[in-house]
Amino acid sequence: MITLSGPLNVSLEITSHCSLECRFCCNVFPHNLRDLLSLSDWKIILDKLKPHAVEVRVTGGEPTLHPSFFDILTLIDSYGFTFHLFTNGLWDDTEGFLKKMGAYRNFSHFLISLHAIDSREYLTFSSQMSSEKYDHLCQNIQMACEYFPVSTNTVLTLGNRGTLKGILDLAQSLGVTDCVFARYIGAHIEGLSLTARELRECLSRLKELKAQGYPVSSGTCIPLCFQQYLPSGCEAGRSYCTIDPSGNLRPCCHSKVTAGNLVSQDLSTLWKSRAMTQFRKRLAPQCVRCGFNEVCPGGCKAMPEILGGNHDVLIREAPRLQEKKSTLLLPEN
Repeated sequence: MITLSGPLNVSLEITSHCSLECRFCCNVFPHNLRDLLSLSDWKIILDKLKPHAVEVRVTGGEPTLHPSFFDILTLIDSYGFTFHLFTNGLWDDTEGFLKKMGAYRNFSHFLISLHAIDSREYLTFSSQMSSEKYDHLCQNIQMACEYFPVSTNTVLTLGNRGTLKGILDLAQSLGVTDCVFARYIGAHIEGLSLTARELRECLSRLKELKAQGYPVSSGTCIPLCFQQYLPSGCEAGRSYCTIDPSGNLRPCCHSKVTAGNLVSQDLSTLWKSRAMTQFRKRLAPQCVRCGFNEVCPGGCKAMPEILGGNHDVLIREAPRLQEKKSTLLLPEN
């Protein structure tokens, strides 16, 4: 796999604070509102990203809770980056919020979390959700769809594995045109985490629904040997990275690996650092020998940090691949 000289796509985690605190969230740092980067710090970071990055994801935590949220967006927009917002969708003064978002010429779309078809299911992983908040979320998604492209993001869990079609139907009824489904990346959570078999069943169901015309997209990566699902290769540390609320550069939002701080250090130095190099080398022996390693990066490289071992646990659960590429039907877009 090719590693670029710098990241094309970058997630900016501008705050770790969130109003929902979902139990499966990939937010790996404790909430801290006292040590937020200044606007001038974000300018330093964007200056260093400008020669490389093309697209920026503004995320968190819940990014809209940052006290200088719109100032940061104005700064990002001024650099000409195409950017989108990954949010839980629980904004107040929705009309005013959407009007402000419409002023940014380089804003492309919303990615809004929609993990369940009702508030009761949401409560199994977020004690902060309520029926009123859930209704507000759906209303906000619908209003956003009137002015912007909107994608939804759903983390696959035991609770929603039987309602995948229902989530798709709900999203489409609100005006959503793209529904992203992601495997959970993290330590086992009783009552939420899927077994490998259950995950494979979910992916098969989503593949069927996509074939029926539903707008299904893939989020976190799935090794091809585990399931011929959808294009979902991991580019962490190769063409993508995350900048956390303190300015640290990490391979991705799921990993605690830190290359250094982009406020005070050079991007090239961090990108070529030992920490990033070691992260990129997290491949199972069978992945190194695999004839598909040009199209499959070998699963999630953050999972070994969480569950132990040297590579993605799904590779251990995968059926054996045939040697010839012609025997594997590669996923279609």
